[in-house]
Amino acid sequence: ITAPGDGVLIPAPYYPAFDNDLRVRDGARAIPVHGDSAAQLPSAAQLDAAVANAAAEGCAVRALLLTNPSNPLGIVYPPAALKAAAAWALGRGMHVVFDEVYASSVFAESDDAP
Repeated sequence: ITAPGDGVLIPAPYYPAFDNDLRVRDGARAIPVHGDSAAQLPSAAQLDAAVANAAAEGCAVRALLLTNPSNPLGIVYPPAALKAAAAWALGRGMHVVFDEVYASSVFAESDDAP
């Protein structure tokens, strides 16, 4: 979905190995995008600014990578926030990649929990 030198937006903080994975496998560049807090996905304005900054550096952004739950924070984003971020990217002709490696993790309740 990318060519060498293309960018992939990733809400920050994010799993640090994404930098290596994108660079080594595809020659792509991870572009961190911060929201108003580490617990929030970036807004449309913040994503637009990241795209504009990348374009000014000669980097075409081709995708938005979303991790839910967040890695490394473990935050589960609200469905509305994920849908809004995906709609933002799709509306600009970008690919949306969801990393939901922990989506099926289920933990039993325990009486030992604090």
